[in-house]
Parts: sequence; structure tokens; C-alpha cells
Amino acid sequence: MHVTTKARLAVAAVAASAVSMGVAAPSFAAAAPLPASASTPASLGLISAALQIGHDTSSTNPLATVFTVHAGDTDPAAKLTYTLDFGDNSKLVSGPVTGHTGEVTVLYTYKAAGTYPVKLTVSDGTDSADATQSYTATIVSAQTTVTTTTGSLAVSADLSKCAPAHGGTIAKLTLNWGDGSTLVIENPTAQDLATPVAHSYTAAGVYSVQTTVVDQDRASATSTQQVTVGTPTSGTPGGTAVSRISGADRYQTAIAISSKLAAGSAPAVVLATGGTFPDALAGVPLAKQVGGPLLLTPTAGPNAAVTAEIKRVLKPGGTVYVLGGTNAVSQSVVSALGSVNVTRIGGADRYQTALKIADRLGDPGNVVLATGADYADALAAGPYASDVFGADAAHPAAILLTEGMQLPADVKTYLAKAHAVAAVGGQAVTAARIAHVTVAPGASFPGFDRYFTAALVAATFKGEKAAGVATGENFADALTGAAYLAQAGGPLVLTPTHLLAPATWAALQGIEASVGPSGTVEVFGGPVAVSSTTVQAVTDAVHGHMA
Repeated sequence: MHVTTKARLAVAAVAASAVSMGVAAPSFAAAAPLPASASTPASLGLISAALQIGHDTSSTNPLATVFTVHAGDTDPAAKLTYTLDFGDNSKLVSGPVTGHTGEVTVLYTYKAAGTYPVKLTVSDGTDSADATQSYTATIVSAQTTVTTTTGSLAVSADLSKCAPAHGGTIAKLTLNWGDGSTLVIENPTAQDLATPVAHSYTAAGVYSVQTTVVDQDRASATSTQQVTVGTPTSGTPGGTAVSRISGADRYQTAIAISSKLAAGSAPAVVLATGGTFPDALAGVPLAKQVGGPLLLTPTAGPNAAVTAEIKRVLKPGGTVYVLGGTNAVSQSVVSALGSVNVTRIGGADRYQTALKIADRLGDPGNVVLATGADYADALAAGPYASDVFGADAAHPAAILLTEGMQLPADVKTYLAKAHAVAAVGGQAVTAARIAHVTVAPGASFPGFDRYFTAALVAATFKGEKAAGVATGENFADALTGAAYLAQAGGPLVLTPTHLLAPATWAALQGIEASVGPSGTVEVFGGPVAVSSTTVQAVTDAVHGHMA
């Protein structure tokens, strides 16, 4: 028999009276427990209601939604019904619940994305209980913003607003540039989406750029944007000046960089082998501190042009700091310098050489870590250690090297007395973490490749009036260019030879905001190092002109 509210209250009163007289109270069956993931039950009397809401994964429509109703009543004879209000002003949905405790699944597809106040009501005909829950229905986004520069053939696509539905993951992102070329990114990471993608057209015209995003549930979205590109316009050049500093080879390029200094103006010169990179990795902060260029020499014997440049630029009584032992820079190279003061800084290996350079710097308290297994991260770190992370303009930070993702024992010992530590590159960041070395806030740069790492480091510079670009496929031009930028107070970014890296494109756009029309972006190396097409892309990225 159905028990009314008044009857139930009477039974409860009898039970309470029986307890007060020492008589055992009658027992009543408890309501069936709700799943742990259900919302907190709302109850009036002995009725309970709970609701679960989620995306209907059996459908490719991201707005398809599944509602799971949980209803209960302690009265086994109760006949329950439910009513669902989807919160979008659509018709209410009602139905029976089988048994005095039960679960009902309801499928519904919203008409538009949004956040909806969903309400469940469970009733036994006399009493009712409600459960409310907010649900956000989302759709796949393929929103891409393509940026063009007037008269340029290069564009940049911002993918940061592409997104899957319901906080899931993107399985595939496809960019059709409209000129027969397509970019496909499988399972893009957050970093992939945050990094603008560069593309250069081969001819002026109007193109339809189409973006398609497919998420893990096979839901998809497509957007299209019309872009107009054209050949560079004639007239008076404007914007940031872009110039190339280069020579016939790496030694001549280094001389071309050094030649920007007046004769007899450098208190010192740093000299390293142009054959291999290890001993030179930590040399950029030294060049900054001693106020001179970094030049390269063949290992086995002197290069007449290099020797002549050292003698031209060096102040009378100045010093040449030679990096590495005789296996790096032979004694015959030193002998060719004649009566010039020479100080050789070299250790048993690259790690010890870096430590000895730190000693020559005066054992600075600020240290930048970079892997010694490759050159790119350390070279991007050079201007950063010399300017941004230095104690002041006269006291650059030292660059110390990690053995990949491990810290050499002597380096770890040195760090124990350091005031502040930065880590450039994923391997250095990992080495610091494994060795329990605390990295200063904002001084960790774990880029997923050398171009992204250099771009992250470049973003720390503020108010610079110069910046540089060098190939990330060889060390020589980046090394001597980094020493030049350390003096100028600007960042170094890296790029592949034949295509401007997307991360570098994004970094250059930030650099443009700092250097402005009065600043300069230097490209280090000739067309074999940085192609003419890439230099044009650099110019487009800063909305500049070739000087």
C-alpha cells in the first residue's frame, strides 16, 4: 500500500516514542547507494535524485549528450517518475523509473554549444526531489588566423584557438594552403598549437586557406579564410632593417663581424677553433666581459686573414684568449701572433674548459646550464648569459655544460655556491631536475627543439635594438654572431637553412616590437648557411627591409 507523507511521519513518531520507552524501533530498508561519480543527492523525505551528464561517445556529433538519472525511494511500493529539463528551453522529457530504485538513460542533442542549467525532478506522485547540474556542451574548433604582410608572399597561421570538444584531444589538424600544398599535424601537442606556422607562396594571388580539425571522438570542424599575398611593393623601404654579415667561409664571416669594430678598439680577442664546437661553447660571456670579438681559426695552423684581423682590432697591449688546448688551437697559430699577449684557457675536456672560463670570469654567482653534447642550446644561451641573466653589464653569467641529462661532478660542486641558475634546453632542464638543482623562476627553457628553445630565450630580452639570426644546422656563424650580440645586448634566434622555423617567425615578430624601425636584425652567414628565401622570410616576419 502507498504510504502518504502524513502516514510516514506518524510511523516516524511511533518509532521515536518506542525508543524513548526502551522498546526496539522498527527497521526500514535503506535506499540503494548511488554511484560514487553521481552528483550529491537532493532529498525530501525518503526520495533521492542524482544526475550524471556526459558526451555521447557513440555519436560523432559533439553536442550529443547522455543523461543518466538515478532515482530512489525507501518505500518498495513506490512508483517513481523522472522529469528532465535540459536548460535550453526545449520540451521537458518525462518517464517512469522501474522499481523503487532505478537508473534511466536519456539521450539528447543540443542545438548549439553553451553552458546549460540541467534540472532533474524525481517524484512518487506525492513527494519529489530535485538534482541540478550545470553542463557545458562544446564543439570542435578549427579557428585559424592567417596573418599576411602587404606585398609579401609569406604568411603566418595562428593555430592556438583550434580545440577538440569536451576537453579531449585533437587527433589530426590539416592546413590546406590553397596552392596545392598541405600541412598535416598528427596528435598536435599544446606547444604545436601555440607555435605559429609559416608558409611562403610562390606567386601573388588570392588563396583559400582551409583548416580541418578532427578530435579523438571523430568529431570534426572546418574553417576557411581568404588571404591575399603579393610581391614586395616598390617605394621607400620602411620598418626594421635586415642585413646580412657574411664572408666566403666561417673564418671570413667571423672577420666580417669583427670588422664592425674600429681598428685598435678591442681590449681583447677571444680565439677558438673553427673545426669543432666543444671548447667554444662557453666563450661568448668571456667575449662580452673582455670587450672584444670572437674569432675562429683552423686548428692545425694559422690563417693569415684571421691573424691580420686580430692585429688590426686589438688595442696595443691587449690580450688574446685562446680557448682549448693545443689539440683545439695549435701552438703554431699562437706563434703567428708574434708579441701579442696570449692567455690559453683549456681543460681536460669541454666541461673542464667551461669551468676554467668561469674562473676567468671571476666565478660569477649566476650560471646558465646548457648541454655540452651539442652546440645549439649553448649558443642561444650566450647573449642571454651575457646580458639578461648576468649580474650586471660588466659581470655576465657563466655558461657551464651538462653531459646530456647528467651533471658532471665538478659542475654540480660549482653550482652549490651559485646564486642563481638558469637552464637552456630540455637536456639541461632535466639534468638540473635530476641533480636537485633549483632553477631560478622564469629561467627554464625546455623547448622541444633548438629553434623553439632559442625563441623562448629570445622572449626574455626587453628593449633590445639589435637581434640576430643564424643557421641552427652548424655552429660557426651562430658562435661568432652570438658574441657580437652579447656586446649589442640582443638575442640570437636559429633557423634551418632553407626555411624559417615557425618558432623563429614568432620570435622575430616579438623582436620587431622591441627593435622597431630604428633597430637592426643581422643575419650571420652567407646563402649556404641562411638561404636568400629564408632571409626574405626574416624580413617579412619583422615587416622590415633589406639594408
